[in-house]
Amino acid sequence: MNKNIGEVKMVGVLLATHGCLAKSFIDSVELIIGQKKLIDCVCLSQGDDIQEFSNKIKQKIKEVDEGEGVIVFTDLFGGSPANIMIQIINDINYQHKVYCITGLNVPMLLNLLMLREEKNISLENLYEQSYKAGVSGIYKVNDLFKLKEE
Repeated sequence: MNKNIGEVKMVGVLLATHGCLAKSFIDSVELIIGQKKLIDCVCLSQGDDIQEFSNKIKQKIKEVDEGEGVIVFTDLFGGSPANIMIQIINDINYQHKVYCITGLNVPMLLNLLMLREEKNISLENLYEQSYKAGVSGIYKVNDLFKLKEE
């Protein structure tokens, strides 16, 4: 984790998913836009203790937070990573500084990683913009071809 003195503080990013999906997302976005700081992941494997996984998430949140807050992406609403995040964001110690979006996809992650480098962009604005980018980044490709033909 690079926290260089003199740099503009940024919102931290954490990915928490089932299996190695989170690590693969980081590898993918870094292939597209290069290595980024203040991004990390926690991967839930078969047989992992849920309390230990929760503790890992809390520790990683602390590690990626420069004081500007953290956005956590999970893969599936209702899954263990998302359920743990519900508990964390309801904890008074994390309210208003940790936000969670489920349904992780590449467009939302790319959007956040690029936008968070802008000066004076709030945690709440990044949260909203990332969600919108995730939704608008989903296409039914066959339907796009139908529109071209009409």
